[in-house]
Amino acid sequence: MKLDFSTPSGTYHIERSGSNLTPLGGLVAFSSFVNELGVLDKLAEDFPVYRTSNNALPVRDVLTGFFLTAILSGQRFSDIRYIQNDPVVGEAFGVLKRIPGLIAHNRYLQFFD
Repeated sequence: MKLDFSTPSGTYHIERSGSNLTPLGGLVAFSSFVNELGVLDKLAEDFPVYRTSNNALPVRDVLTGFFLTAILSGQRFSDIRYIQNDPVVGEAFGVLKRIPGLIAHNRYLQFFD
């Protein structure tokens, strides 16, 4: 059986094999669902924090990391490290630079009262 999923970075073709590539491969299907709904794009458009630094990560990348940490039952922001370096996850969700770590989330959230 072969499944096709359309994500922000293109179409993924998934079929069963005997090898394990990533424990988070199921997120490709979820990425397709989120992409169709436009959830992350809408949140990024309406996010009230604007960063002007050239080194600042795009708001969508930060929200993607926060969103995925919550979906994967993260107990604290430091749990993002489990998905931060998985190239399949970042690519499937259309992350432009990288999934941000703990410090980036703290910086974004410091603007809220």
